[in-house]
Formats: sequence, C-alpha cells, structure tokens
Amino acid sequence: MAKARGKVATRVPVGRVALVARINRRLAENNEQLRASKSAAAKQEMGDYYIVNTQVNGITNSNLDLEDLAREMKCLQPWEMLVEKGDAGATPEATRESGPGVVETASATAAAAYRRRMNPPKS
Repeated sequence: MAKARGKVATRVPVGRVALVARINRRLAENNEQLRASKSAAAKQEMGDYYIVNTQVNGITNSNLDLEDLAREMKCLQPWEMLVEKGDAGATPEATRESGPGVVETASATAAAAYRRRMNPPKS
C-alpha cells in the first residue's frame, strides 16, 4: 500500500500596494475608493483603512482590515497571501507551506540562480 503524499500548498505573496490597487479597481465600479489613514488621530477614529464614496465625498465604511476586505471582495485568492515590506516572502517568488507553521521561500534559490546567470564562471 502506497503512503499518502502530503499536500503542499503554494502561497503567492501579494504586496500591500498591489492589493490596495486591486481593491480600488473593484470599488471604482461603485464610485468608491479605499484610503489609508495618515495621522494617529485619523487611525484612531477610522482605523488603518476606510472607504470613501467619491460622488458625495463621504466615508461609507471604516475600521477595515485590508486582508479581510480583499478576501471578502474576491481580490485576494485563497492561494495568495498579503505580505508587508520586510516580511519573509515579500519577494515575487512563491512560498511553500511544507508543514504546520513551516514556510519556505524560494528567494534564496532564486537569488543564487540570478547570481550564476549574471556572473557566469570564467573559463
């Protein structure tokens, strides 16, 4: 009897700026726009992200979690994950979940391959 092979889920990283752009393209259909709070006072009042109706210039939704909103709007697929600048896996290479709590990035392998291409061995 053959052993069952474990399913390896590949997670593609998506940056915050790209995700905001995806959401704004979807919201533009309803004359809305996602905005980020800049000041501490605005963050306390409206949260990190809020939605503005561009026709009446009024806030329609506030205190939003970016990843939850993107998943609800189908702007972030199940195989994608939000990464912030400086997070592991923030590079365009995919990451793999090889077990519970274990995430591997392909960035080290990709970086080595890039160095080999750019600096071929001298003959």
